[in-house]
Amino acid sequence: KFKENALFSAVDKLIQIQAFSDYITDRIEEEERIYDMKKLRESRKNREAFRELMDELVKDKKIKHNTQWKDIALLIKDDKRYHNVLLQSGSKPSDIFYDYIDIEKEKFNEHKTKFKNLLKTKSVRLGADISQEDFHKNLSEHTEYLEFPEDIRNLLYEYYINKVKPKSQRSKDSSKKRSKKHKRRHRRSRSRDRDRKRQEVEDGEYVS
Repeated sequence: KFKENALFSAVDKLIQIQAFSDYITDRIEEEERIYDMKKLRESRKNREAFRELMDELVKDKKIKHNTQWKDIALLIKDDKRYHNVLLQSGSKPSDIFYDYIDIEKEKFNEHKTKFKNLLKTKSVRLGADISQEDFHKNLSEHTEYLEFPEDIRNLLYEYYINKVKPKSQRSKDSSKKRSKKHKRRHRRSRSRDRDRKRQEVEDGEYVS
């Protein structure tokens, strides 16, 4: 191609070599850029597919506000959507999972507020060592309680029992949770920053 170019053939050999070298370098850089953009696009699709998996688990009530990542990891360990995100850079499966946990916590907090209002307005008194069966039996006298879905009623029992724990035990549990939560938020924040920067690069440079 270059030999047939009269302009190229007319210049000094050293200039020819430099021009050819520059051409090869540009081609390599362009191919690397296209490859990187494709990888970014693939990573985004993998994250979207994993979020679909999380949506399925939420719908099936496998993910709730107090679900532990280790339990979900065991449940989805053979799912391709999990492995695809696990093996790529950026947000990890656990980071995305905890985003869903935050959403579920917000939902549960709404139920919790209604539950506390029920106890207050109806002057409901429950013992600290009440069984789950008696808890449901006593509260079933109130239509407001029956409006809660069954799985939420079970979670409200767990919430109530935890609230009436001895203060020293609650403080210890709360301290551990705050420490873990802080570490998770820091890690997820860094992952989101990396994902956002990759997304900005992809949106600005990738041409399909």
